Amino acid sequence: MKKERKKRSRRQTAALIAIVLLLCMYLINLILALIGTEESRDLLKITLTFSIAAPILLFGLLVALQKTSRFRQDPEEELTPEQREEARRRMRAAQDSRPQIHRSQKTGHSDSK
Repeated sequence: MKKERKKRSRRQTAALIAIVLLLCMYLINLILALIGTEESRDLLKITLTFSIAAPILLFGLLVALQKTSRFRQDPEEELTPEQREEARRRMRAAQDSRPQIHRSQKTGHSDSK
C-alpha cells in the first residue's frame, strides 16, 4: 500500500518559503553581529530592518491580493465544473424571477404623449 501524499495549498507553500527566508536572514544577522567590523555593523542594521519590514510588507501584500482579486486560499476551495454550472443556473433563475421594470417606470415619464 502506498501512502497518499497530501497536496500543499498555496498558503502553506508561501508560509514555508517565508519561514526559510526569515531563518536565513536571522542566520545572516548572527554572523554579521559576530564579525564586529564597521561594515558588518552597517549591514547588520540593514538586515535587521529588512527582517522586521519584510514580514509586514508580505502580510500587507497578501491582504491586498485577497481584497482585490478572486484569490483562493486553498485549492480545495476551487469550484468544480458542476458546481460552477449550478451557480450559473441559479444566477440565471434569480435574474429571470425579478420583475422587469420598463425605463419609463424608472424615470417617471411615460412613452406616450
